[in-house]
Amino acid sequence: MGNVDDQIDIMDMKIYRDNSVDMFLCSHVLEHVGDDKKAIRELHRILKSDGCGIIMVPILLSLKDIYENPNITSEGDRWKHFGQKDHVRIYSKVGFVARLEESGFEVDQLGINYWGKDVYDKSGLTPQSVLYVVYKSSSGELLK
Repeated sequence: MGNVDDQIDIMDMKIYRDNSVDMFLCSHVLEHVGDDKKAIRELHRILKSDGCGIIMVPILLSLKDIYENPNITSEGDRWKHFGQKDHVRIYSKVGFVARLEESGFEVDQLGINYWGKDVYDKSGLTPQSVLYVVYKSSSGELLK
């Protein structure tokens, strides 16, 4: 978008120093980028040791593994395989958490047991909805 502070490639955020960000929100970005592992490593690199981030992606709960195929490039085929013309993968819950952990993050999965049924009802969330909060180390966990 043209009206943002920084226009960067999430897979190569060289404008940010190592350990320079207190908190980040990465909402529905990773399913669009060619190398999400590289993007996640960049998020890990820029996050301060006592910081945290929120990472959200669409997750298909019926999948056991992440589904991605770089050979699927046409708009029609991406709709067919990934449910949107500009998506390049569909995440499973287990695969998503594993990918975050492989990059060095610790992951808190904050769901209905954390927020409470009343919050979910008032917010119109399904009981399966989870907020994924990431940290570099357990010493950085702000929500516990």
